[in-house]
Amino acid sequence: MKSQYSSDANKNINEANEDFSYYIGKCFGKYAVFEGVAEKAEFWCFYLFFTILSFASYLIDLNLMNSETGFGFFSAITLLVLIIPMTSVSTRRLHDIGRSGWWQLVALTGVGVILLIVWYATKTDNKLNAKYK
Repeated sequence: MKSQYSSDANKNINEANEDFSYYIGKCFGKYAVFEGVAEKAEFWCFYLFFTILSFASYLIDLNLMNSETGFGFFSAITLLVLIIPMTSVSTRRLHDIGRSGWWQLVALTGVGVILLIVWYATKTDNKLNAKYK
């Protein structure tokens, strides 16, 4: 009986630790790992982090650095730091639904972005992602 309560307590602690910062740290911990899977929460938290930092660096370049386009030094540094982990978490997210990471290239068509968003929001498929685990 005691071990059951102990495992329930550990489960609750682990669930509580899985917040926004947990997933950001998890993505940076797997900075360039393109194998394995990433659950929806991990992907979307890192995507939100990526979007917030990109927007903040854009505003800094536009207002403080007087960049005409808004893309300057801070935007370039942000992109260089975050492009690899964003690509790797996207690859792992596609693996989680049984797709190859190469499907990210469909975004280059413009219309393919819609397809990727649908796939990123798709539920995990344990039958299809078994080969990527």
